Amino acid sequence: MTPGTSNTAFARRRRRDLVIAAAIAFVAAALAGTIYFTSDIRAVTSTNAPETAIPRNTTRVPTALRQLWTQPTDQTLGAAASARGVVVTTDQHSVIGRDPATGAQRWIYSRSNRDLCAVYSSDVTGGTKISAGPGVRGIIAIYRHGSQCQEVVTLDPQTGARKYQRTIPGDPSGTMISGGPYAGWLSHDLLDLWRNELYRTYQYGNQPASPESNTGHTGCTFLDAATTDQQFATVENCPQTSPTLRLVMNWADPRDKKPAEWSSYRSEPRADIDTGATAARILGITRDRVAVLVNAPVTALVVYDADGSEVSRTPVTVPTGVFDITGPTPRTTLDEVQYALLGATLTAVTVETRTVKVTTTPTTTTTPDLLPTGSTAASAAPTVTSEDRDTPVLAWQRDKVIGLPAAAGGNVLIPTATGIDIANRIEGTTFRSLTVSRPTKPTRVDLLVIGSNLVELRGNEVAVYGMTP
Repeated sequence: MTPGTSNTAFARRRRRDLVIAAAIAFVAAALAGTIYFTSDIRAVTSTNAPETAIPRNTTRVPTALRQLWTQPTDQTLGAAASARGVVVTTDQHSVIGRDPATGAQRWIYSRSNRDLCAVYSSDVTGGTKISAGPGVRGIIAIYRHGSQCQEVVTLDPQTGARKYQRTIPGDPSGTMISGGPYAGWLSHDLLDLWRNELYRTYQYGNQPASPESNTGHTGCTFLDAATTDQQFATVENCPQTSPTLRLVMNWADPRDKKPAEWSSYRSEPRADIDTGATAARILGITRDRVAVLVNAPVTALVVYDADGSEVSRTPVTVPTGVFDITGPTPRTTLDEVQYALLGATLTAVTVETRTVKVTTTPTTTTTPDLLPTGSTAASAAPTVTSEDRDTPVLAWQRDKVIGLPAAAGGNVLIPTATGIDIANRIEGTTFRSLTVSRPTKPTRVDLLVIGSNLVELRGNEVAVYGMTP
């Protein structure tokens, strides 16, 4: 082969390699462009606000209200508010943080390729105290992915910055619940529960694809649920095992029971109780006990301990229709009083610490495997200890209420059809009423206090009032 022929062949191979390289680069660039233009990253709009001071809630009881602003919000999604200083409105794809004093937009988080399933705030004010500690704090937004409400994100209430995110098997018919340091998505047969950083502590119920076998407690539907420090409770319909409803009490984090051996997918309930009722609602929950309103054999408030025992049963009178609501009972905790809304009836439950005697009876004093042939183990003497139990106690109930209350000046502000009743939080007696004009006549109004402003969440509208002391 002559030198000229070799150079020509080399040139041809070099041109071919360059063409192939260019083609590969073109395809890669096109693919990258396609991925980018169809990606979640490009679909996200996130405009943050500078951090502001958390408002100090008023310690005065309002004598008058003056309307500051109103803003429409998505009828289905509603709105939310955080005591850390923001009111949130929604549209099909967006969560918009607004200044509580003016209504001006402060920040926005939007996903143009995802529909919003729900928006929620677990930053609830308890008078002068704002939720703190290592819980699920902030504005929680859940977006649809495919057929499920799957993508969960928490946003900083003050800035709108994204904090944490996770995916869940969220049925679109579900709803948010929260209490203590926990929050979760409750569907008709599945609860996905999280603590801070959206870390899953429990997936409970009919799990879609559990990595564990024999997870336990399936085949039931959830009629109500509540969570607090150390435990969550569910009212369940389990037709395969019981004709009446069951109250199931679980550790909120399995590590509370088994620090060295736990699974978020395996259920070992603290107590599984047959209520003997065909309708039941959770009115109060503590780390030790649960108060449940039942309809049989007579309507009563029953308090159960986490060991499964019945602590008390108090007959109560409730209006017709109290048990007709569907989904979890709307609830909030203000100044350590738990409020639950059953239709048009608001109940207030306080927590008392009671000392109880606990008897522990060991089965044997000697390990059976170590006993001599033909001998029997001696029973150990029972031990009696005193332990404290946080016990929910019904303080009061009242009718003709249209939503969840707020707190100001050590009292409770209760929404009614004509305005706001200001009542003593321990006794529930009204000592002042403020008239509020609501042109749309909403059937549900939830309240929240931010600084010296009162927020009304009215379904398809938010209204904010300045409170005059």
